[in-house]
Parts: sequence; structure tokens; C-alpha cells
Amino acid sequence: MERFNTTLMKNILTLLIVVVTLQLYGQSKDSLPIYTAKANEYMMKGLYDKALSSCNSALRIDSNNCKFLKIKGNILTSLGKQAEAIALYKKSINKNCNVVFNCLTLKSIYFDEGKDADALFYLNKVIGLKPDSGALYYERWSIKTKMKDTNGTAEDLQKAIKLGCQSAIIMDKEIRKKEKEPVEVEEKE
Repeated sequence: MERFNTTLMKNILTLLIVVVTLQLYGQSKDSLPIYTAKANEYMMKGLYDKALSSCNSALRIDSNNCKFLKIKGNILTSLGKQAEAIALYKKSINKNCNVVFNCLTLKSIYFDEGKDADALFYLNKVIGLKPDSGALYYERWSIKTKMKDTNGTAEDLQKAIKLGCQSAIIMDKEIRKKEKEPVEVEEKE
């Protein structure tokens, strides 16, 4: 009987410590690293609903926390909740949080959905912020080529090459090779 009481007392004490800890730190910015660790741990295990719960707890403490807005967007995307993720990424951009990451993520989502004009819109924002990235100009060339929009495509490819983008250099060689190949014309009888 005494052993039972000791175990019970230990459990009650542990519970009390958890409650006091949550009271002291659970709703303060001091607890944000705990939520970060938990959200990342749950994401790694594929427990997206629990990760989302950790993010939501953190965002109740600090609704403008760029890190948690980004993590929550990633979780929503992983859960296939594209509309919610898109709204969150746009909200983050408006708060000037992780602008490059959020614009690139929106570009990818829209591109995957076949919304090339929207993808191009967000890619252009990133190019405005990172004008020295050859890969971004190459990607814009690629999207515009897919859209059959020739306005500025040659310039984008040349800018990508100038900035050392290997994919652009390879593509340029392929284009030049095709231009030199004779076109076979079928003769009609």
C-alpha cells in the first residue's frame, strides 16, 4: 500500500511540474523553441496533424512569428491543403516574412497546378530580390517558353548564361545544335 502511495505521489508531482511549467512558459515567447522542436520532430515522423497543433500553439503566442508561419505553410502543403497554404504564404509575404522562400514556394505550387502566369508572377518577385541568380532567369525562360511567351525569353536565357547557370548553358548549346540541323522536308508524289 505504501508503494502505491509513493508511485501515486510521484505521478502527481510530475503532473504538477508539467502544469506549473506550462503556466510559466507555455504561453510566453520563452516556450517557442519547445514548439519548434516539437513541430520539427512531428514533421520528421510524418505526424503532420500534431506538428500543425504545435505551430498553432506557437502562433497563438506570436502570430507574426516568421518561422512558424513558414513551418505551418510547409505542413499544410504536406497535408494537401493547398488553398490554406497559399493564403498563409501570401500572409507571410505581406508581413515581410521569408519573402524569397514564400514566393518560390508559391511559384512551385502554382506551376504544379498549371497556373503558369501566377507562377511567373511570384518568380518575378524573387528575381527582383535576387537579380544575380542565373537559375532564376533560366527558370523564368523555361516557364515563358512553356507559355509560348517570347517576350524577353532570349534575354532571360542569355542573362542566365552570363550568370553561370549550367542548365542554361546546356540548353543554349542544344538550341544552337538544333538550329544548325537541316530540316527534312517530305517530298509529295
